[in-house]
Amino acid sequence: MKIRRLFLLFTFLLSGVHSSQAQWWIFFKDKCDPLISTDYVSADTRANRVLLQIPVFQHSDIPICKVYLNQVESEGATVVAMSKWLNAALLNELPSHWTEDLPDFIDRLEYHPPKEIIVARAFNTDFFAWDESSRKLSSTLQQIEGQALLDAGLSGKGVRVALLDAGYNGLLQSAVLQHLLDSNRIHWVKDFVKGEDADSMFKRKIKGDTHGRDVLKMVGGFNNSRNLLIGLAWEADYYLFRTEDEDSEYRGEEVNWMNAIEIADSMGIRLVNTSLGYGSGFDDPLENYLPEQMDGNTALISQVARQAIREKGMIIVSSAGNEGNDPWKIISAPADVKEVISVGANTLRTQLRLPYSSIGSDGMDFVKPDVSCFASSGTSFSAPVITGLVACMLEKDARLNAQKVQQLLHQSASFYPAPNNHVGYGTPSAEKVLQLMDGLSVATDWQVEDFKDLDYNDLQQMDISQYDWVWVAWKTDHVVLNEFLYHQADSFPTMIDLPKDFNRLTIFTDKLRKEFIIDGQ
Repeated sequence: MKIRRLFLLFTFLLSGVHSSQAQWWIFFKDKCDPLISTDYVSADTRANRVLLQIPVFQHSDIPICKVYLNQVESEGATVVAMSKWLNAALLNELPSHWTEDLPDFIDRLEYHPPKEIIVARAFNTDFFAWDESSRKLSSTLQQIEGQALLDAGLSGKGVRVALLDAGYNGLLQSAVLQHLLDSNRIHWVKDFVKGEDADSMFKRKIKGDTHGRDVLKMVGGFNNSRNLLIGLAWEADYYLFRTEDEDSEYRGEEVNWMNAIEIADSMGIRLVNTSLGYGSGFDDPLENYLPEQMDGNTALISQVARQAIREKGMIIVSSAGNEGNDPWKIISAPADVKEVISVGANTLRTQLRLPYSSIGSDGMDFVKPDVSCFASSGTSFSAPVITGLVACMLEKDARLNAQKVQQLLHQSASFYPAPNNHVGYGTPSAEKVLQLMDGLSVATDWQVEDFKDLDYNDLQQMDISQYDWVWVAWKTDHVVLNEFLYHQADSFPTMIDLPKDFNRLTIFTDKLRKEFIIDGQ
């Protein structure tokens, strides 16, 4: 997991710290051609916008002004990458005289560490059936009650899903993904890292290049020999992008991601899975974010993700991150965006946070992650499970927007209406999602009660012998300050260092979920 973004003062940037290595983002003041045309996006994109009742003609669709680009290049700078949504271009170097006299058409500059940017080509490959009488679901799909989707005849059919990830090495040889190849459901491949051709996506070029392949398995994989369904969207249509360079950590991956999301929108793709995250751990420590910058607004990738959702009608599902045991600890961009559906990882039975799963920042006024589900080896593999669920939701009702999808996932989840920054609203239930989509009310076993005089002695006297396990967490609103997990053979410790300013106490057992709101703390 990674990314980096660093806003430095312009005067500091001119100090020569990065000298010959420097690349620069330039943000233009306007787009010189005010004409908004339907030619900038596909007919599928326009149809999506009509369906969602959002503007079909959008100013951000207009390409960057060619006059400005020509003027930039006439100054001796080379344009390495562009983002029409941000109205910005990445330059290989900054013309020296711009430090004193910035052209009128440029609004501002931002430093960007250099790295290769890329190209690629399309890939196409044909029917798949399975024995429904003996089909089985993976443990994770059982946890989210995925059988309800199969019973409803939902499989993500007709829904376009984009994966923004690392390489897809071994995809062509994977028995678990063979049905996607046989039924011609992989429609597009673009490699922003290597860029030679589609083969670079499917062959090991750099370490970790099986990551995208394994993520795809969790969205739409099927093990034919075991008749085991691994991903819920096994009949969706897939568009694969490699934006992540597993060989190094650099900010160019953020550029790749932004370019990929713009291309996905222009092709009419609404649902995106991104099992990537960027916060710290860059090769150049100067590129690391500060924890307080994980606010959904600061990182360029977060700005673009928010724009994709609010303006373009896209739905982005992102892994929360695997830094729960690290000093960094919190979620990373773009999972920090309020409208992004960020997914953590929890235990299979108790649905408590797995230690590696990143937590939400206590500086947020909204809960992150949004939901969680089981993944034994990283939130990279919990997010695509939810992406498969969302694909089935869109198959049932293509009019759903990101806000409604997020709301349905929250309301169906195991901790609703008492979320926390460890597992969010908990594990969503596909069965409850379908009931909510049909306008039905769903029951919750979560109870919220007010207590004015509850103290620690009351907790000490609680009889837990009837339960297999008990989880106790002290919180300020949704932020978990401290937590303890007790098993049947345990007893409560005689002394616990309680946080000073808590106003909620959560008791979650195998038979009861309660949240006590403590007055007067």
